[in-house]
Amino acid sequence: MKNTDIKLEPEQADAITHNKGHLRIVACPGSGKTETVSRRIIELIKSGVDPKTIVAFTFTQKAAENLNFRIRKRLQKVCPEKKNFGDMYIGTIDSFCLYMLKELIPEYRSYDILSEQKRMAFVNRWFYDLHIKSLWKQVGSKWMALRTFVQSADRILMEDINPDDLSNEEFVKSLKAYWELLEREKFFDFSSVIYKLISVLEDKKNLALLHEKVKHVTMDEYQDVNNLQEKLLQLLSVGADSVCVVGDDDQNIFNWRGSNVGYIRDFEERYKKYDVTTKFLKKNFRSTEGIIDTALQLINNNVDRISSKEMIHNSDSEKKTEEGDIVHRHFLTDGDELDFVAQKILRMVGTDFIDKVNERYALSLKDFAIIVKTNSDAEAFLNHLERNGIKCIADSGVNIFSRPIVSLALDCISYVFSCPGYTTEKTIPDINNLATRLGQCVSSSDINKFKKDMESIKMTIDTIASRKKIVLDEAKKKTKKISYDYLTNKFGLQEYYQRILNAMGAEDGFLSENDFYNLAVLSTAISDFEYVYPNLRVKNISELKWFLLAYAENTYNDPKHNDPTLVDGVRVLTIWKAKGLEFPVVFIPNFVEKNKPSSKQNFVDNHLYDFAKYEKTDEDDRRSYYTAITRSEKFLFITGSSSHYTHFLMNGKPATKRYRPHSFLDEIGNPHFTNRIDIENSNSGFKVKILDTGTFPTSFSELSFYGRCPYDYKIRHVFGFNPGVPKTFGYGTNIHNIINVIHSKYIRERRVPTEKEIVDLTDRMFHLRFGVGDMKENMKRTALTTVKNYVNFHSKNFSKILDSEKRFQFVMDKALISGTIDLIKDAAENQEILDETKIVETIDFKTDKEIDGKYKLDHSEQVRFYSLAESISLNSVPKKGTIHHIDTNKTEDVKINSNELQKTQDAIIRKIDGITSGNFDAEPEKDKCEGCDWKALCQHKKFLVGANFKK
Repeated sequence: MKNTDIKLEPEQADAITHNKGHLRIVACPGSGKTETVSRRIIELIKSGVDPKTIVAFTFTQKAAENLNFRIRKRLQKVCPEKKNFGDMYIGTIDSFCLYMLKELIPEYRSYDILSEQKRMAFVNRWFYDLHIKSLWKQVGSKWMALRTFVQSADRILMEDINPDDLSNEEFVKSLKAYWELLEREKFFDFSSVIYKLISVLEDKKNLALLHEKVKHVTMDEYQDVNNLQEKLLQLLSVGADSVCVVGDDDQNIFNWRGSNVGYIRDFEERYKKYDVTTKFLKKNFRSTEGIIDTALQLINNNVDRISSKEMIHNSDSEKKTEEGDIVHRHFLTDGDELDFVAQKILRMVGTDFIDKVNERYALSLKDFAIIVKTNSDAEAFLNHLERNGIKCIADSGVNIFSRPIVSLALDCISYVFSCPGYTTEKTIPDINNLATRLGQCVSSSDINKFKKDMESIKMTIDTIASRKKIVLDEAKKKTKKISYDYLTNKFGLQEYYQRILNAMGAEDGFLSENDFYNLAVLSTAISDFEYVYPNLRVKNISELKWFLLAYAENTYNDPKHNDPTLVDGVRVLTIWKAKGLEFPVVFIPNFVEKNKPSSKQNFVDNHLYDFAKYEKTDEDDRRSYYTAITRSEKFLFITGSSSHYTHFLMNGKPATKRYRPHSFLDEIGNPHFTNRIDIENSNSGFKVKILDTGTFPTSFSELSFYGRCPYDYKIRHVFGFNPGVPKTFGYGTNIHNIINVIHSKYIRERRVPTEKEIVDLTDRMFHLRFGVGDMKENMKRTALTTVKNYVNFHSKNFSKILDSEKRFQFVMDKALISGTIDLIKDAAENQEILDETKIVETIDFKTDKEIDGKYKLDHSEQVRFYSLAESISLNSVPKKGTIHHIDTNKTEDVKINSNELQKTQDAIIRKIDGITSGNFDAEPEKDKCEGCDWKALCQHKKFLVGANFKK
């Protein structure tokens, strides 16, 4: 096996050793950008930089995981003596901002960031409080008003516009109400969390603390940053020893989200006081000369580009351009185009290929990618490839909710909650129709049992819906009855969803694996919807349908086609998801001339900001297609078709649209192009390349689920079902957060808080997001008592505290394992230490009452897991392990000798191997099964629970 390390170019080597001042790396596609960035960070650590002062921003969480895995795996190999790099931050900008806010101001520890899905559910949930009904009239529909509102709210913050300058008074009223509501409910969205940190850093004391913590900054995909992100970088630059930005202006493809490509172009001028160095990574190790020429002939038509940049072919590569590698073909119909792609993939499987280190292998399905511009195109190819027996992995939105089994489940929810159905518009679904549809979806189903169970569930909901509560009418000075239709069961809507799936035959084994994949998407959507309804009522369920219809249909990934265990499949993804990836064979379909989309309506006056930046131009389109073309290593098929069928009917038949080839084809004018599709590729019988499974991020809790039962892990993390959230969820986290602040402040100030300070801290920090009624205040009082008792009992030992909430990450086998240790204490006891290694006690706090030996065993395993993490990644020698039950102030010792830690490590490796090899066989045991989150869905247990949860 040849060495797969890329030989460093001089410009790469210079960038890697740069450690002072500002560095701009302009990296062409395939130039080893990630390798350069990771080695530069490793070089900083090797040179003595404290890892906890290093911050690296990535554009996505997946990119962060990949970079993390690469850095930590190499660190453990090249400098094993430097173990304590658990506090190095590698992640997205929004996550960093929330982390820093929590570090700087304790109250923000109870805040969360709303995902885009949860955010839309949030604004819908507070529709009337936000006064959005007045905006509805301006744009024509409720959901268009909601979408336009959130986009406009982001634009206000990204462009730093004063709301008082806006002409749309209704929007200003809604916007201010939205900001107040976010604050009250303790939420951020992706823009407001960055904006808030920037605001907090206006306090010089906070800014000084940030500069103390962050000394070396790396920002990947710098061409895609927006104004807010750039403002944060400017603040970080003031106190940093080095700042490195990495990107390529030709790959700026997010202008519609506010990215400003001018920042990477003008970096030298704007940061000239920091001694700026620019390095151009110009050698493309990925692609053949033909692919490079094709891409350059397109992008060279753009005017606004960084000068003095180029992209050249790797002359050491044995991979050459051959006739038939690069094809353009315009078909008569979109059906012909779909057929061509499917048949070409089948014919090319087994084709000879040479990779970037000149190793030869045969192409398999994983080496093919279909890169599209829209989710609807992705869905068309997914469906067509499946019909042709070709496995796929999809990273782009597909409407799962229209699939028969999922729309049936949605209508079943509507039936039991007596609200209009997903498919029945304004009427409540009929039970007989539901039964008929179940028979069509699940041939082995028991229709009579289904109807009986559904009626039983409906009776339960009807009883809840009819509940009344007597309250005092202050105005009339007398009591009155009001509706009290809250879902007060333990797990809310998810519990009733599981009951419905049970009625459909889940625990009887009637639902297929494919059904489970599809139905899990609805479980995720329910969680997002329910997240913003901590006090969910029966009458609220009718909003679920509209949330899905108007927003969520194309925003949830299809888990079956995104299953990490399905490794040998054609990738189907949008250009925006393909960024940073590479494939031997790339198809770019639907390459046709279309009308430019009209400007998206928003509530912000165009003259108040650079409105043109958000508008799509030919230069933006060239950058998008340039990015797509440069994903290819050798084979490129650009296709289109003249006639496209639509969903509209004309004279009883599907209407068609007519298209002509894209005008960019004239600009490319590529001598390598051919329209011949009959050229056969060589097939020498090489072996298929073994897939590098890449990053497998995990944690103790995830591995623990697998250890309890592999099938539990499959339902939770492969299918993607979400369990319900109990009303008490977050109680333990609140206490952990308060105690962590007390510990951290003691480490800085060496002072135990007074009782008044503890009361004040608890009052500011405690927030039980899902609590209802008096529960919140009762649990807050309990938490206060618990914290005060903890301080009274244990403050005498605070002097031994070394670290609180200590983050760690380490690579083991194929996994990147992350976690946080509650408390680390000095356990040296005058023992002589010859180096920087610390002898420590590992403490894990628990707030749950001890129920049985199983939970005790899990807690002990967790302490051993954390002790192992300390020895691997924190440069510590664990001497003692302790479980601290905060509720009772009792402690338990845990054995953490070398034999126990070796057993723990062996168990971790077995679990990782089991997960990555797809071994998810159920391991039913009565005690475990009775306490399982999925007992209503699982067919492998030894008892039945039924739709009414008998066990």
